[in-house]
Amino acid sequence: MKKLLSVTAAGLLLFATSFQARAIEGPDPVGSITASAYLGLLPGVGANAAADYVLINKWWKGHFTVGGYAGLYGDKTSDSVSVSGVTAKNSTKYHYFTVMPRATYGLNITDSFEVHAGTMVGMQFSYSKTKGSVSSSAAGVDGKEKKSETSLGVAYGELVGCRYFFTDNFGVSAECSVGTVTYLNLGISYRF
Repeated sequence: MKKLLSVTAAGLLLFATSFQARAIEGPDPVGSITASAYLGLLPGVGANAAADYVLINKWWKGHFTVGGYAGLYGDKTSDSVSVSGVTAKNSTKYHYFTVMPRATYGLNITDSFEVHAGTMVGMQFSYSKTKGSVSSSAAGVDGKEKKSETSLGVAYGELVGCRYFFTDNFGVSAECSVGTVTYLNLGISYRF
């Protein structure tokens, strides 16, 4: 996944630098907010939302934002082992809820197209439920077990993304992330 993020970041950087410096548009004004809602993919499926507040503009022809991120996603794993006629099967469902502040640097390539990169650090609540079974046809053994666990830990993420605005306020957005978040996020954005 880190290779995918690196390739995407390199592609966005090359795309951004291929424009002449005069083609870069002005940064978003201080005090503007861009809110985004995403469908998160990999690992599992989820939904998340982010909001970015422009704190500083005209910083290296771009804008620096602070904001927040909240996400919910789930994943499932299963495995099966069979030795000498005894079969053990496990299936685990994971659910994660993450809340983090985030900071990004954005660059408006045109009036409609913006690229950004950033970082996030916060808290993640996780819940997992495991179902297991052991069976043996020769010994006539058949047992089932259920176990659930919860935990609270540190969450982090690094991201690169882009937004394309169809109007002054409404557009589509995509972000690639690494860390304890979904890796690919596709959604919509609204600029206030």
